[in-house]
Amino acid sequence: MNDVNAGTRFGIECALRYRSFEQAADLWVKLANTHPELVNEPVNLRGEEMAFADVEAALRRNGKEHFGAEFHSGEIFFAQVANHRLARLEFDRVVASMDDAANWLSPLLQDPAFIQARIYDDDYDYWRNACDLVEYESAGRSIEGLPLISNGLSYPMAADIIDTSQNPGRSVLRNGYIESVGSTMWLGGAFWEALQRSPPDWSALPTLRVERQDANIRVQAADQPFNVSSGGQGEMQVAMRRLIFGV
Repeated sequence: MNDVNAGTRFGIECALRYRSFEQAADLWVKLANTHPELVNEPVNLRGEEMAFADVEAALRRNGKEHFGAEFHSGEIFFAQVANHRLARLEFDRVVASMDDAANWLSPLLQDPAFIQARIYDDDYDYWRNACDLVEYESAGRSIEGLPLISNGLSYPMAADIIDTSQNPGRSVLRNGYIESVGSTMWLGGAFWEALQRSPPDWSALPTLRVERQDANIRVQAADQPFNVSSGGQGEMQVAMRRLIFGV
């Protein structure tokens, strides 16, 4: 499926209950407290430059329910997704390792707002969900062998796009949860409520390491994020999707 493994850049995808934080600043405080060493790190908060330590005050001044904070050549992005009744939190290229990812998530795993989270490889995840042919052309990537479908729009906006619906690494917003898998995942009670399913019989995939952590289930398939959609990794992603989501 046209995979390129250019080295791991860690990312985290996290779903939280819709409007579970009165202000985005309330969530930011939880995250900032996990990394006090970043207090003087320069941050770009939607075009405004400031120190990491000043982000909370800036968020409280604007009183908004979302933020995009860029630092370390990456971004932490948080937004309410009204039409799917969830809030989406993304750590894009700011995570240094698997342990660092778990550190960023640690306060959220104890919060009743938590639904689910997974760790992913940024490059792999991006191209498993990209559907615009122009993006492939601009990046010099071949589309040979990729399935194409119509974008469903009428003339003159009609165009072919890449069909990602069968990609093992696809990420799809659903009502109250995100249909996606990662080599390490955390699944909360709210996840099973939204999915309207009970946790599966994990022994169906005996190579998974499954651990209950308070109200959450931690599922680990590998020590590093998935970075290809073929071979053993591809088979594991398909099997996890089938086991967890029934798809």
